[in-house]
Amino acid sequence: MDEINDLKVIDDNNIARFPEGQTAASLNNAARALEGLIARWSKDTNASVTASGTGDLIAVSANQMLTAYYDGLVIAFAGAATCTGGGVTLNVDGLGAKSLLKFGSAALSASDIVSGRKVIAIYDGTTFQVISPMSDTVSSDAAAASATAAAASVTSAATSATNSATSATNSATAEANAAASAANAAASTISASASDTSAQASAATALAATVGKYDTKIAISSVDSPYTVASMTVDTLLNVNTTGGSVIVNLPAASGETDNRLLGINKIGAVNTVTINSNGTDTIGGAASFTQYDDTEWADLYLDKARAD
Repeated sequence: MDEINDLKVIDDNNIARFPEGQTAASLNNAARALEGLIARWSKDTNASVTASGTGDLIAVSANQMLTAYYDGLVIAFAGAATCTGGGVTLNVDGLGAKSLLKFGSAALSASDIVSGRKVIAIYDGTTFQVISPMSDTVSSDAAAASATAAAASVTSAATSATNSATSATNSATAEANAAASAANAAASTISASASDTSAQASAATALAATVGKYDTKIAISSVDSPYTVASMTVDTLLNVNTTGGSVIVNLPAASGETDNRLLGINKIGAVNTVTINSNGTDTIGGAASFTQYDDTEWADLYLDKARAD
C-alpha cells in the first residue's frame, strides 16, 4: 500500500492511482485511496496517536503502513508516561528502537516527556529528533542543587578576578562583587585614552545599578549549557559565567509568557560567548538568535507579544 512518502514531486509521475486512460468506474476508488493516504499521514502527524511502553522505551503504532524508517519520517504522539532521561528511545510499528534526542544531539532530560504531553519527532536517518518544545521541569531538590552549584561558580569567578578572599553570603552580594570585579579588571588593563577609561567605569556603574530591578536572579555556567529558561512568573536576571566555556540559552515560547515580562542576561567572563536562541517562530529584535561576546555585556529582553521579538 502506498503512503505519503511514495508520492512523486513531479505530477506526471503520480500514476499509481490515476493512470493514463483510466476508466470512469475506477476513478472513485482511486480518489478514495488518495484520501485514505492523506488521512493516515495526517493522523500520524497531528499527535492524535497515544504512545505505549514505558517513559523511556516508547512505542507507537502508526496509521500509515510503514515497512522501514526513512529520512524525514514525522511521527507525533501523546506521551504515555514520564521519562527519566538519558536513554529514551522510540520504536514505531516494531521497526526498531531509535534514540530520541533534542536540540539535534542532546539526550532528553527527566520529565521532558510526561503522560499526555504532545511530542513531534522527525527521523534523520539515524535517530529521532524532537522538534516540539521540551520542558525543563526538574525536582525541587535538583533545582536547588543546580542553583547552589551555579552560585558557587559565579563566586569563584569573582574571587579569581579580584584576588580577594571575600565570600558572597547571598546572591545579591555575589552579583555586586562580580560587577565590581569586572569594573576593577577593566580599569587595570585599559591602555586607551582617558575618555575610554571614563566610559568603561560609567558602564560598570550603570551595570551594578541595574541589578536591583529584577525579582529573581539565577546563576548558570557552561556546565548547565544548553540552558532552557523556564516559564517566568516574575522579572528574571540570568548571570551567565563563561569562564569555563560558551553557554547556550534557549528562551521559552512567547505565547506562554506574560506580556512585558523582563529577562536580563549578564555575561560574566572575558572569554567564550553566550548565544540566546528564540523559541520556534519567535524572534529577538527580528532575529532568531543573539550572541554576547564581551565581559559584563548585558542584554535586557522585554516580551512584546504584538511583535514576539
